[in-house]
Amino acid sequence: MPRPKIWDDSDTLVEDMREDWTARIGGDVDWEVSIRRAVGSNTFRAFRKLPNPPSQVFRDWAYDALITHGQFKDLRKVRTQADYDKWLQKLVSSLNRRWKRQMNIRIPFGPSFKLPNLLMKSICQRLPSSHQKRIVRFLHVPLDSFTLVGVRNCINLPGGRRIAKSASMSSIKDKREYQALQEGIRVLAQRAGVPPIAYDYLAWDVSH
Repeated sequence: MPRPKIWDDSDTLVEDMREDWTARIGGDVDWEVSIRRAVGSNTFRAFRKLPNPPSQVFRDWAYDALITHGQFKDLRKVRTQADYDKWLQKLVSSLNRRWKRQMNIRIPFGPSFKLPNLLMKSICQRLPSSHQKRIVRFLHVPLDSFTLVGVRNCINLPGGRRIAKSASMSSIKDKREYQALQEGIRVLAQRAGVPPIAYDYLAWDVSH
């Protein structure tokens, strides 16, 4: 298993983010393929002793939410970061309800955002070029050991707390922490002139 890269400071990270990341965006053309590839088996292994397979619950939910219930159609109306954040929250709430119903337990806060953010990273790859360019700048970074530990020298948690070296997707306990980290990454991305998701490609995809 690769180890997370930890950037020494924000200037170094900003410089690395300026590298051409767009070539990493693939061309998934099938909904089922995009959904299946969105979340890896290593992430699903973190969920244990549940009544149904996490991968199946997630994939069934993703297709239903985006296609059957039309939330993907609503994505076409998104024009601002605030629009996207509101749209994403609706998607997260939908996953929370499905998970509780099929698993008889609430999905933890961190994974409740990480899974939809991974889904949107994958789905964005299959959008038409003009739509992709508009939406990609709004995407949130999936927060896990690689993306969290990578910025521990660049971004602090609320109250000035440092991100732990052992941080994982379950380390994010509430929306205040989540929003502080997303905003911190967004500021760094703005300095680099790239969308925030470029950091995820740098921290995760390059290592794998």
